[in-house]
Amino acid sequence: MTIKIIYFALLGLILCFHPTAFAFAGYQFSPQQDSSSSSKGVVYVQSLSADKKKPKKKKVKVLTEEEKELKATKDWIKEKTRSEKALAKQAKKEKAVQKKQTDTSTGNLSQEEEIRLLAKTNFQAGPTKAQPKNHQNCAYSFDVTDEFTGLRKTGLYPRTFFSYTPKEYRKFLEEDDFIRCEGFLSRSSKGNMALNINFYVASTQAVSKFGNIRKRSPLILYTMNDKEFVLMSYQGAKASIDGNTTVYQCSYAINKLDLKKLKQIEIDRVKLSFEEGFQTFNVYYLDFLKDQFDCFN
Repeated sequence: MTIKIIYFALLGLILCFHPTAFAFAGYQFSPQQDSSSSSKGVVYVQSLSADKKKPKKKKVKVLTEEEKELKATKDWIKEKTRSEKALAKQAKKEKAVQKKQTDTSTGNLSQEEEIRLLAKTNFQAGPTKAQPKNHQNCAYSFDVTDEFTGLRKTGLYPRTFFSYTPKEYRKFLEEDDFIRCEGFLSRSSKGNMALNINFYVASTQAVSKFGNIRKRSPLILYTMNDKEFVLMSYQGAKASIDGNTTVYQCSYAINKLDLKKLKQIEIDRVKLSFEEGFQTFNVYYLDFLKDQFDCFN
């Protein structure tokens, strides 16, 4: 009797810890089947990468070294000239206020002041700055072949590009201008084109004010609709003295991507970069480039 009690006590302990122990006791144990759908309680994990479409990679244009340098220069110029535009805008506002306050009566004006008022423009004496009628339009000043490279180079005769004389200098320079710039286009047999300038200043001290023109310095052409084109100098230019005049002779490469556009533009202003900073000049010969590009067709 005691042995049976001990046996059933041990069997009860074993069943508490493992239901399959019924097998050892000679009992058959069959777990109850779930009558619900076999899919109940089953979690399906969707693959995150198998069916997901990979985004298309955008094609990145690879810029050449010339295009990279040109882009960097344009960005630098825009940043550099931002303050200049702000100052010019402020000066324009102040000028408009002064104009309203000015008595427009011509009773006490001189003949010269009456002309200025009627013309509604800044008076600039000296030789005409409009399109010259006496230039040799398509005459070449040189047409040579380099004996080392075999490249043929052609260039037109220089013609007036722009000029400038401060009002306070006009009494000392009755005929000539204080600053005068001539320019002409040239082309090589490879199709590369350049704008060449001869920049004259009627002073032997100009280099102390302007400095020289560095290699890879920008020349900016502004159109009538305020678009801009940047040309880069080849070797730059050092100032030379010719009598009482300081002379700069410099060549600027024309980007091939801009050639078609430059053939159609009218130039309104030009900005030159010297060691001491930028200098901006108005251009009155609007078709300066258009007249010359036709010579190379």
